[in-house]
Amino acid sequence: MLNVWLDGGAQSSFGSGIWRYTSELEQELLLLDQMSVFKVDPKDVIKKWHFLGDKARTKLIWPYCLAKYFAQHGAKVDIFHGLCNLNAPISLKRSSKTRFVVTVHDIIPLLSQSGCSLAYKMQFRYLLPKVLAFCDAIVCPSLWTLDQIVERYPFVSGKITHIPNGFRLASKEQVKAILPINEAKKTLLAVSRYEPYKRLDFLLEIMKTLPLDYTLTIVTDAKGALFLQKAAKKALLAARVIIYSQLTDDELSTLYQKADLFLHPSLYEGFGLPPLEAAGVGVPVLFTEGNALMEYLPQACSFALKAQLKPSDWAQLIEQLIKKETKRYLNIDQSWIISWQSTAYQLKGLYNNLM
Repeated sequence: MLNVWLDGGAQSSFGSGIWRYTSELEQELLLLDQMSVFKVDPKDVIKKWHFLGDKARTKLIWPYCLAKYFAQHGAKVDIFHGLCNLNAPISLKRSSKTRFVVTVHDIIPLLSQSGCSLAYKMQFRYLLPKVLAFCDAIVCPSLWTLDQIVERYPFVSGKITHIPNGFRLASKEQVKAILPINEAKKTLLAVSRYEPYKRLDFLLEIMKTLPLDYTLTIVTDAKGALFLQKAAKKALLAARVIIYSQLTDDELSTLYQKADLFLHPSLYEGFGLPPLEAAGVGVPVLFTEGNALMEYLPQACSFALKAQLKPSDWAQLIEQLIKKETKRYLNIDQSWIISWQSTAYQLKGLYNNLM
């Protein structure tokens, strides 16, 4: 019986890709035989979670607080899996049989010149080399991320592996409820947390160049919602741009079903769950090329655009697709779809190989 601890440090980032990775994997791993799974509650590790109200500082000290917590409570743990990039007890004096795994979703703060905050960049520059050296195995959801890490840190080449994320599959009832593309409706959808490299402001620029009968729904985090509400009002787009944050899975599924096109202009993407979920129910996806989405999105229902294209170029393609497409891509080959169950099985195999 494997005793597995999962790091719960991402559970405060509700709705993010890493939050979903944490919650979905916990559920699937609990269903597997010969495995005991426990998720570490961040409130037990840092008594004042987001102490001083400083989330960036909390992330910086998290690995050290985690080491202290593990030293006190983790003597019988076989596998500790840090699920969120930098979450490993790097200051721990290793004297037990425990093997340490970390999932590094991306190293975008090291790649983007101006698309991430300085605090985020400093966390990666300082902590990532320590985390990679400390852990026995490193998991990457995409080959794009794996290649970036190996190029910068060649010493990891013998212990890094590629295990794709899963994503939610639409039920038969949801597929039946999906409407054909409606030229008179023209409903666009984007789902993304806020970071400058995600280019949420680019979406508003696209809307400026589209006819008035187009509407755009954006699902984002609280910070993104505040930014977009102000920007949309200033651009006189408030009536055509609908902004949500922290929707339930059912509410988000409804938006996927009603959307005609999904827009994802992010310059970098370590995996990209929302575009994949949109494609999974047949929604055509427009995205920026040059990131991990190139690995997984099926060409039959996705359109890769060069990063240097202007909002007007996106708008032109959107209008062409709305006029051209009369139905969803519901009959495409489904072999590209990855389940969370498959991800959990592959992780269990990795855990067993480490013991």
